[in-house]
Amino acid sequence: MRSIICRRSPMIMLSLATVLAAGGALPARADAQPPESTVSEKADIAAARSLSRAFQHVAKSAEPSVVHITSLQQVFTRRTFFDAPRVELAPGGLGSGVIVSDDGYILTNNHVVADAEQLRVRLSDGRELDCVVVGTDPATDLAVLKVDQTGLPALTFADSDTLEVGEWVVAIGSPFGFDSSVTAGIVSAKGRSGVVNARSRDGLYEEFIQTDAAINPGNSGGPLLNLDGQVVGINSAIITRTGGSIGIGFAIPANMARAVMENIIDSGRPQRGYLGAGGSDLDQKRAAGIGLGVSAGAVIESVMPDSPADRAGLRVGDVVTSFGGKPVDSFNRLRNAIAFTPPGENVPIEIVRDGKRRTLSAEVVDREKFLEAAYKEETIDELGISVTNAIRVGTRSGAEPDSQGVQVSSMRRSGPAFREGVRPGDLIIAVDEQLVRNVGELKERLGRADWSNGVVLEIERMGFGRGTVVIRR
Repeated sequence: MRSIICRRSPMIMLSLATVLAAGGALPARADAQPPESTVSEKADIAAARSLSRAFQHVAKSAEPSVVHITSLQQVFTRRTFFDAPRVELAPGGLGSGVIVSDDGYILTNNHVVADAEQLRVRLSDGRELDCVVVGTDPATDLAVLKVDQTGLPALTFADSDTLEVGEWVVAIGSPFGFDSSVTAGIVSAKGRSGVVNARSRDGLYEEFIQTDAAINPGNSGGPLLNLDGQVVGINSAIITRTGGSIGIGFAIPANMARAVMENIIDSGRPQRGYLGAGGSDLDQKRAAGIGLGVSAGAVIESVMPDSPADRAGLRVGDVVTSFGGKPVDSFNRLRNAIAFTPPGENVPIEIVRDGKRRTLSAEVVDREKFLEAAYKEETIDELGISVTNAIRVGTRSGAEPDSQGVQVSSMRRSGPAFREGVRPGDLIIAVDEQLVRNVGELKERLGRADWSNGVVLEIERMGFGRGTVVIRR
């Protein structure tokens, strides 16, 4: 291969040096024209600048409402080996939060404040304030804090149900302790579940917004915003291999966060809606058998006796396709919809049963109050036992119970049931061959029983199956 070397003429080089030394400029060619952008390129540049200005607007308007949270935890220190240890408060964790009212309420993640002895909030103007925990909800990983200040800049919530995949979003927080860090991305997916492994007492309620906006440790509790500067989510979790962002972050939807926040502020605890039905996702095979254009839904697998679901006529085998006018594509979506429906509200439920579409109506109740009453321990003097309603109860599509019973919680050793071998943990399934679904039915059956020849109890014991005992007074 030949190499061609071009050398500049010494005369040209001298002429160029002379011109530059004289502070002059090379004369422009008469036919040379500055490059011109095409119409489409100008439009693209204008669109990019417009988007950039939108990000700038969100950052400027929202940054004053985002706070840096430091959790202080007890540590034992000593100056020398011979000194007695002293208890001191030291920073134990970092996170973010968003001001949601001008009188000092702040929304953040539960995991940001968990196990903290004391919390300190730093505002965007540099002020540091002590704060108190108003309430927490481990099941949604949310917490509400309060600082003693007024006139604070608060952000507003958007309707997260209207958020679309592909929509631009902005995350603001304090990653790795750096205040007011702003990142942008899009909504990658909605309705994500199975993200967090931990479980609270009543399980997790997950319906995460997935985003590729960079979320890192310290961003937790900060807001995810739309281009109007409204909160569409609360940043909560990431999937990572390195400890930092790899473009898969998750935020709690604003509608869920707002419902929990309002409950905590109003009553100090989250109020969870409840129907008393369990289930699973509709699989493709079953969907094909149903037809009617049903491709997704929630299959009811258990119905608690005398629960709102039972009173509404919901049965095992029903496929729920809509709840409260919104489509149901999984049991997780149905469970969340029920949980965040205000107690006392009547909700239409669209189902498919026996190849036909039906609409039921159910009154949602307060989960905690209902379960407290449903599983309240009651004494059955005739048997010498105390019982509660069984936790797992279902009914077949026809109406006959699939699994029923009353659980024995405690008993008198001198009582008739103990003498015949009944033990705590046993389930009483039937009285004189009449099925028993709850404590009320047990008391009714015993009240009408003929005790002259004794009463036959059908008992189910875990690991041993079912059997009968005869109780005599």
